[in-house]
Amino acid sequence: MSDMPWLRLPQETVPHNPHALRLWEEGGERECCEAFCLRVDMPSIILDVGAGYGHATRFMAGVFPAAHVYALDYESYATPGVEEYPGLFIQADAHEIPQSDGSFDAVWAAHVLEHLQSPLDALWEWRRVLSGAGAILGVVVPSQGEVVPGHLWDFSDPKRLYYMLRLTGFGVLEVVRKAYSLCAMAYPCEAPQSVVPADLGVPESVEVRELV
Repeated sequence: MSDMPWLRLPQETVPHNPHALRLWEEGGERECCEAFCLRVDMPSIILDVGAGYGHATRFMAGVFPAAHVYALDYESYATPGVEEYPGLFIQADAHEIPQSDGSFDAVWAAHVLEHLQSPLDALWEWRRVLSGAGAILGVVVPSQGEVVPGHLWDFSDPKRLYYMLRLTGFGVLEVVRKAYSLCAMAYPCEAPQSVVPADLGVPESVEVRELV
């Protein structure tokens, strides 16, 4: 198992926000994370951006027991037990990660982008901290467009997420959907030379694989 004991706390000991737990258990986030993990090739260090109460952090640590899984959140309350293992929790803004270039083999960010004032700046930052060949980003946004307090961006059309990823120097591997969660898996590539969707290879209709 992981060398991070706080990741192995029994679920009943983990404080949680009911909405966050619903997203993980019923909103498709868990299934999206499973699909992401299948794309990740033997990572040694993973970053969970906007980790919240650590549902995805714990899950990825279980899938990759030899990896170091870091939880990043703006709020210090986020992942329980971090006061005992301060090196594994990064309290920071998702737009300004205090790690050097190429620090992580994989970055996961679930239900974060829709809350950010500057999602393109955040995507550039996540690209910066990803390592080279084989690095992968998994980003989850709402698959529906209803107005929810705190949401600043509407991703009900998958093309919008695809376009943002291409604008920030990512190639898109696959887009999947389960319930409320739409997940794009992408890799760092050359910085774009254009902002025109057609020049960036953005399809008129993005193919989305439905997860079961």
